Amino acid sequence: MAKKKTRRTDHDLIPDLMRFIGSYVVMTEAQKVVLATYVMHTHIAQYCQQTPYIFIHSPEPECGKSRLMEVLELLVVRPWMIVNPSDAVLFRKVHADMPTLLWDEIDAVFAPKSAQFHEEQRGMLDQGHRRHGRVPRFIGDKVTEFRVYCPKVFAGIGTLPDTLSRRSIPISLKRRAPDEPVDEFILIDVEPDAEALQARIGAWVDEHGETAATTRPTGIPESISDHMKEGCFSLFSIADLLGAGEDLRKALEEILTGDRLDAQQTMRMRLLTDLRLIFAVEYRRTGKARRFMSTDALIDRLHGFEESPWSTYYGRGLEAKDIADLLRQYGLHPRLVNVKGERRRGYRRNQHGEDVGLAEVWLRYLGADETAVDPDAR
Repeated sequence: MAKKKTRRTDHDLIPDLMRFIGSYVVMTEAQKVVLATYVMHTHIAQYCQQTPYIFIHSPEPECGKSRLMEVLELLVVRPWMIVNPSDAVLFRKVHADMPTLLWDEIDAVFAPKSAQFHEEQRGMLDQGHRRHGRVPRFIGDKVTEFRVYCPKVFAGIGTLPDTLSRRSIPISLKRRAPDEPVDEFILIDVEPDAEALQARIGAWVDEHGETAATTRPTGIPESISDHMKEGCFSLFSIADLLGAGEDLRKALEEILTGDRLDAQQTMRMRLLTDLRLIFAVEYRRTGKARRFMSTDALIDRLHGFEESPWSTYYGRGLEAKDIADLLRQYGLHPRLVNVKGERRRGYRRNQHGEDVGLAEVWLRYLGADETAVDPDAR
């Protein structure tokens, strides 16, 4: 008698999608749960009343944003990967096909210097989260109402316009550390696994898609905003049907109540570099790596750098709150520490409990800790 093959169950879908996505990009478990569920959502979006957007961002380049977009392209329904589309192409493609829009390098569109030239696109995206969203345009000698609803995934550095940000689930990526391996992404090798997952998703959607899209979920965390809550109805319904409801609720609560990326990536990297230099000078001077420096001491040294922007930052000089704002996206926060009997607020070099240390961030984004820096190199 032939041995039966092991059948993957519906409840394996979310974990299997998480494993596939997480094989090629370093992410948190919460981010994997959200993206796996969102992949499922794209396949039933045609039945839904709303769709949330996804915004994949990072403090700096080379953190895996484009690779994650390539992975998602293999899994979502009707993927359309774009960079800098014209208004005419964008409107007509979405109207005709209702694709899953995968928009990479969107920071080039909504950067402060270029946003004024892309108001048409922003208006289209503002309306595109609702199934019946329409944007009228005068084409030729008549008014055409373009359908603008479809799932949308954006990737970039910086921020989205506020109206888009409120409708987007942020996926914040970090630069991969040396001890965080990922699988090699060779398209011809990964396509068979992706196609198998697509087939399983299709079979599930045929049986449960309309139910998932039209079921009103319960138990949505109160911390999720009203702007986001309705858009995520189908995500909760999908996760509940697939046995991942509690995981998704915790994941979304964690992600949506966290800090969002600001638009100061260049100044952040400059600050990281200068802070590392400050610690390097102390190391070369004393032969010991400083474990902590107060914010006041750091500001004093930053203001002392020649040809630096810190003494004239915002026309008033760098302040403690500016350092906190710039470093927050790396997971760095000022802490109170006892120094010679006095309580001082500042930043630790090494990780302390759950707190990220400067050295970890230097390693991720600058490639070395302060002991490897020549303080005379400036």
